[in-house]
Amino acid sequence: MEKMIYILGIRLEIRILLLESYIRQGIRQKISRRQFWLGVSCDQERRKKRLV
Repeated sequence: MEKMIYILGIRLEIRILLLESYIRQGIRQKISRRQFWLGVSCDQERRKKRLV
């Protein structure tokens, strides 16, 4: 049980690091905030469709 929690914790950390680097790249490329939020909302819509 503890091992599973440990693995999940590592996965979460990797995801956060990936997200941080993605955001930094976005700032470097000066992607407009609107495009970024459109991408985020698209991801949320896809998740909703999966749940249904």
